[in-house]
Amino acid sequence: MMLRPVCQLEQSEMNEMSRPSSPELSLNPDDTQLCLPLRILSSGVAMTELAFRRRMDESGGKIEDVDERRLNRVAYEYLCRLLQVRIWLAECLKDEQIVNVNELEENLRNGVLLARLAHSFAPEVVPLKGVFDVKQERFQQNENTPVYRHSDNIMQWRRAMESIHLPEIFIPETADVFEGRNQKTVFCLCALATLLHRLRKAPPMRNVAGQAKFHKYRILMPNLDDELSEMKLNLKDSKLPEFGDVGSLLTGRRENADLQARAIETIRDAVKSKDATELVKALKSSEAGIEFVEENLAEEYLVKLTSVDEVEFTKPFVQRIVVETNNESALEKLDRALGTDDGEQLLHILDVLQFDDVRPTALLLYSTLLQREKKNSGKSLDREKVAEIIAVANALVEVRVAVDHGSSEDVLLALRHPALQLNPSPNNARLYYNRIRKEYESKAEGEFLTRNELEFFLIEYDDISADKRQVLELKAALANKDDEAVLSFLKTSTFAEIVIEQNSEFYITKLKKKIEMIYFQPTSLEELGEALRDVNEETGRAFSHLDTLIRLNKAMTVDHESSVRLNLVSLGTSMKSDAFRRELLHWYIQRLIKESQHRLAQVEPRNELEKKWLHFDFEFGTVWAETVTLHRSTVPMEPVDESYFTWEEIERMLDEEDVNFDEYYKTNEQQVVKSQKNLRKFLEQKRKKQMEARQKSMEQAALTIQNHYKSYRNRKDLELLKSAEKPSLSLVRKFVKNLPRSEVSTSDEFEVAEMKSNVAQLMAANRQLDANLVELDEKIGLLIKNRLNLEEVMAHRDKTAEAADAFSMRAISMRKRDKLPLSTLEQLFFYLQTQPAHLANLIEARGKKGLDDLINDVICPIFGFLSDNREQFLMVRMLCELITRDVEKMNRLEELPTTNCVQTVAQFFTSR
Repeated sequence: MMLRPVCQLEQSEMNEMSRPSSPELSLNPDDTQLCLPLRILSSGVAMTELAFRRRMDESGGKIEDVDERRLNRVAYEYLCRLLQVRIWLAECLKDEQIVNVNELEENLRNGVLLARLAHSFAPEVVPLKGVFDVKQERFQQNENTPVYRHSDNIMQWRRAMESIHLPEIFIPETADVFEGRNQKTVFCLCALATLLHRLRKAPPMRNVAGQAKFHKYRILMPNLDDELSEMKLNLKDSKLPEFGDVGSLLTGRRENADLQARAIETIRDAVKSKDATELVKALKSSEAGIEFVEENLAEEYLVKLTSVDEVEFTKPFVQRIVVETNNESALEKLDRALGTDDGEQLLHILDVLQFDDVRPTALLLYSTLLQREKKNSGKSLDREKVAEIIAVANALVEVRVAVDHGSSEDVLLALRHPALQLNPSPNNARLYYNRIRKEYESKAEGEFLTRNELEFFLIEYDDISADKRQVLELKAALANKDDEAVLSFLKTSTFAEIVIEQNSEFYITKLKKKIEMIYFQPTSLEELGEALRDVNEETGRAFSHLDTLIRLNKAMTVDHESSVRLNLVSLGTSMKSDAFRRELLHWYIQRLIKESQHRLAQVEPRNELEKKWLHFDFEFGTVWAETVTLHRSTVPMEPVDESYFTWEEIERMLDEEDVNFDEYYKTNEQQVVKSQKNLRKFLEQKRKKQMEARQKSMEQAALTIQNHYKSYRNRKDLELLKSAEKPSLSLVRKFVKNLPRSEVSTSDEFEVAEMKSNVAQLMAANRQLDANLVELDEKIGLLIKNRLNLEEVMAHRDKTAEAADAFSMRAISMRKRDKLPLSTLEQLFFYLQTQPAHLANLIEARGKKGLDDLINDVICPIFGFLSDNREQFLMVRMLCELITRDVEKMNRLEELPTTNCVQTVAQFFTSR
């Protein structure tokens, strides 16, 4: 048998447990030697566990009080004892047809099983033919009621137990067994099993409390839920025997001194004759009373007993030799077995070491603890250390059993087990219970918390404050669905100002969600108070949504589109519904009004005196409101207003309209796209007009602000000029232009203008002379090359000289100026200077041809031949405009030197 965690029940098997089946047990082919006990164990333990858990479910999942859980624990443990007895009887009798656990006590009344058991360990006292009604046919014919002769079976069983010297304190009266008062009978069978195992006349009875569930079984107890309730009722006023005291009570059992002396003499004779077979036979005799005799160690017994004096040959001495021999052999095997996963071998070794309470469910735990101790100590284990480890492991198992099937007091008692050496505080018993229970929810069956983990939990709550204890107990009540305890906690003075009684159910829902996320993590009362405030806010928001929903329904019934639009937008936006798309409002409104009118036609006319309600679901539950007075409630109210739609129904219609629109869009996509394009164009034009109007308005406002500011600054500067004794030069310059103009100033301006005109004429004449000289140079060159005669060259020279003389003698004519007012030319030149786009267009249209003449004859005069900084700046702006245009037309950077703008700039600066 391999050591492994216990298997979980499959869902199909859980379903099978709810219906009756035949009493057959299906075999597990993996465990051939232990198939009988495991088959019986798998059925009984699973049914017992399932009954207990079903019982918890039927109670509504609420945590029970301490008395109720204590009674559950007692009933569960007693059912487990019955199951242990049933398993043990099946092993001893090699009979799988033992009655169910819920029928076992009643079946013991006929004494058939008891007499058959007596025959198995004392055949000389109870022969099989002496058992009345072996097949229980008479018992069944009599409607499962024993007849008088069945009492003979009970008496024979009693005599068999007396023959092996079972203490009378265990043996029940015949009348008690016959009449069905069999709690003591079960206790007696547990003691008998322990004694018979010590005498090696029967297999051990294994403790199955908290045992795992094995699959591959059939149910023998379909009504165990009722049995658990009945067992609790039967045991309510009963005091069960202390089953754990069996071992100590068996230690001092009395025996017949004469018979024991003759048995010891027989042992001595077998030792003298060195007959190992006879020695084992003598040792196992009932008269000798020697316990724990192992047949496979007969030779070792013989060797040790041969070397002693006859004076020491007493029963205590022989018993000590047997125990020492067993221990030496078992400890050697234990060293070898700890390196393997052979659970069956470990189980046998622990039996040889005389441990009565070896639990199959804890084999993996035994192995783990023993291996760890051996590794830490670095040497082989002695029996005392093994006993200590077994006691610790069993105590850990008891902690889990107490958590699964007991109360906080049971857990506290389990934690106080001497083997664990813990010091739990009674004040924290409920915290221990809840904490350990939460830990076991994430562990599989057959897994146990270690002692260090339990110690950590105890230390965690050692110095806990009263507030934190209160918070943790609240968390436990929420986890265990004890709503009454939660509400009682919320009504304390701590939260009196926050808690609204009608929101109680919502508080519980909120706190449960919070607990699921941070279970047993640090949480303060302030955080819980904040959670309660969140519930109040969410509840108020839900009622607000419900009021909007009622107004929406009212608007739908009266076909008020604007009101439907307003309330639907409000509700859809605040709810952040995925179904709500603002662009489909028109579709939604038409559909909602149509559906509302259709529903109104189907329902009966509304009675104005009758109150009807509408509900709204939100995160923590459901709120209700009366559709006329808007009276609010957090509990379900009736009758429901069938003419109104819930938000879920409205969302469903919105979803349908979304789908309809998507389908319509796919069908008419081109038309929709065209319409959207026209709409976007219209909206863009409208936007541009609005932007232009806004820009114009802003410019006008800016101009107004500037004018007012200038007026303000002028007033301030004028006041400063008047009041200052020595005004600054910059301040004086601001007002120079306002001084009255004299004739001298006017003449000076005319003189400056005339000088600028002369400069312009001279520059034009110089350019003309430069051109004539270039032409003269060309003709001289042609003359030298005999391509032109001397007369033509001289004629050109004379022409150039005459042109220069004529230009110098020319006077300025004012007739043209009279015809074209000077102000008009000034405006034209100013416009061309400040708007470079026009000159740039001219240059681009002219191209490379005639570019030089264009610059000399047009561009330079317009910019006053760059005679001051203003004209230079404006000329640079025009050149920047040309460069910008060429850069926009470029595809590659290498094209820059060949562009028109670059050539224009080069030509301009070359000509200068």
